[in-house]
Amino acid sequence: MSRIPPFRVPRGSAVDMNSAWNKGMIHYSSAPDEVFQAYSAQYVTDMEAFLLARGHEIVCDGLMFILVPAIADDTLISQTSPGLLLDVLGSCLMELAKTDIVDEAKMDSFNMSSYLTSPKQVKELVERTGCFTIERLEMLETNFPPASGAQILTNHMRAASEEIFKQHFGFSDDDLEKLFDLYSKRLVDPLSIFTKSEDKSFQMFLVLKRNSVTIAQ
Repeated sequence: MSRIPPFRVPRGSAVDMNSAWNKGMIHYSSAPDEVFQAYSAQYVTDMEAFLLARGHEIVCDGLMFILVPAIADDTLISQTSPGLLLDVLGSCLMELAKTDIVDEAKMDSFNMSSYLTSPKQVKELVERTGCFTIERLEMLETNFPPASGAQILTNHMRAASEEIFKQHFGFSDDDLEKLFDLYSKRLVDPLSIFTKSEDKSFQMFLVLKRNSVTIAQ
């Protein structure tokens, strides 16, 4: 099973001329379209590099298995549970920015390095790089917990991000407790949205087969 390398926050784009190009947000969910386009372009760059690197390593007719979080084609991430989780986290950080816990300048320069692709985008990337064909693509359902699962989701989010917050904001353990306590409380009401409507996010399982084409060095 191949591991997708960490996604990089977009850099060097037109909107990146200002360090606060995504001011008031920590992600492209609910952000202006130019922010989404910057994230999408960075994902394309990263994923193409990943596919080409694996193409150099895998023999002809060899298989690569990938499991990656994704959303339905032509869906806004703000309409999904991952988007909601990040929007709520961003609102909590903004709340702490009103105190001495979070430096506002550091808040403006912070963006989560997370991107959810779609089956359509992956198919286009695989076809364009040319070194693999898709043998299998499945959309595995993600069971989003009810409101009672707010603390479980908080624990997962903290495990994935607390080291990032320590490095970027200089958070102490006490600061982290305040952030994620607020996060858990704020999750309860928004989570009820996804107990009543369809969530268009899922885990995408891919089986890629190495073609016989030669990849330029």
